[in-house]
Amino acid sequence: MTRFVNFSRISRRRFGVVLGLLAALLLVAVGQAEGATVTVRPGDTLSGIAARHGVSAAALAAANGIRDPNHIVLGASLSLPAAGGGAASGGTVTVRPGDSLSAIAARSGVSAASLAAVNGIRDPNRIVAGTRLRLPGGATPAATPASGGSVTVRAGDTLSAIAARAGTSVTALASLNGLTNPNAIHAGQVLRVSGGTSTGGMPAPSYVEPTATVARSEVGSLISRVAGRYGVDANLARAISYHESGYSQFMRSHAGAIGVMQLMPYTADWVGPSLVGRRLDARNVYDNVEGGVAYIAWLQRRTGDARRTAMAYYQGLRSLTERGPYDDTVAYGRSVMALYGRV
Repeated sequence: MTRFVNFSRISRRRFGVVLGLLAALLLVAVGQAEGATVTVRPGDTLSGIAARHGVSAAALAAANGIRDPNHIVLGASLSLPAAGGGAASGGTVTVRPGDSLSAIAARSGVSAASLAAVNGIRDPNRIVAGTRLRLPGGATPAATPASGGSVTVRAGDTLSAIAARAGTSVTALASLNGLTNPNAIHAGQVLRVSGGTSTGGMPAPSYVEPTATVARSEVGSLISRVAGRYGVDANLARAISYHESGYSQFMRSHAGAIGVMQLMPYTADWVGPSLVGRRLDARNVYDNVEGGVAYIAWLQRRTGDARRTAMAYYQGLRSLTERGPYDDTVAYGRSVMALYGRV
């Protein structure tokens, strides 16, 4: 039953309170219509704020005139873009063989968390090639950069993140710029970006033809033996390898990572002389495992923690140290630790 207020029986003071409440509610409604604001809290990232409020990081940056999404100020008040048409306005992308949710998100300028939320993905490590994913509102499929373009390294950048944003592969980017050490890039450095191909700059995913391999059932034992020589936690090394490749030396990612440890050729070029003491062939399962385990040992000595070592293997130690883990890095670390002691 609807009840009506008899204003004749309300005192002037109470009547004023009622009017005040109505005015406040009206202001809230108007504020929501015009777009709410959020205050940057300690530890916040632009992608994290965007994910919490169901908008894309790109749209949030655009709404606030933010040119560098890695630099937001503690205590700043950010305007939230209107949700509007949601993901439909952002277009769609098709999952390619070898794609990861984090790579698709980086190419499209959104966070992996918001991309997963829009598409109802509970496990970010399980996406199916050929699936069409909706992009959060305000995001559009990344365009391939023009031939001969360049990008400037930002604080906390990794070569893989730059490659994903530019629509090219890590291998191509490293080769084009003469980079042999994956960690030897610095803020302000200008990198050349090669022209795209019909596949958006990414090499077609494929299987690599190993120069030497072993049965999958023997890979775990091989990793354990090498881990023992390098003083590495064998459970951690096996978990990272299994998460990366499922113990397959035939695996080659769209970015060019090879084999059991998903070792990038330029990483092998750095790890071999610097950590192993000889040149490595990533196509050879023994070299692949030794290179990957030697790199884990190098990371382990600098992190002192299994989960953080796994995250550094994924994101890069410098980026992890300077910027902290990204959402997809946290998910990667969680997934690796779920395999710890089980593979």
